[in-house]
Amino acid sequence: MHFARPAFVELLRRECPDWHGPFLPESMRKMQEDSYIGKEVAICFSPQNDGLCLAVVRKKGLLDELSARELEVAKQLARGLSHKDIASNLTIAPATARNHVAKVLAKLGCNKTTQVATMLLNEGML
Repeated sequence: MHFARPAFVELLRRECPDWHGPFLPESMRKMQEDSYIGKEVAICFSPQNDGLCLAVVRKKGLLDELSARELEVAKQLARGLSHKDIASNLTIAPATARNHVAKVLAKLGCNKTTQVATMLLNEGML
């Protein structure tokens, strides 16, 4: 790492108490995608034009508990689509879409789709 704010270092040490830098912990360097979801934190990595990578860390939240498919469903649900419309868009059965919607609401602790929309908006995901 070339530069890290103290808050970044603090969150990183919560996730990996034995970490001392200057490189990211091994588990974060071997990730498969452009993000890392750990026990305590979520990190998003963005390649920059100069060959470096920007890493943004935050405390892990409820949205991080959703699978990729559940997140797709949540985004469509937040846009006001019905389970039938979601099923059509994702080429799945309406009953499967309804099950995904129920799981999303349960995992997020929501009972209204507007609450899901608010959560996604607050995280910049909608």
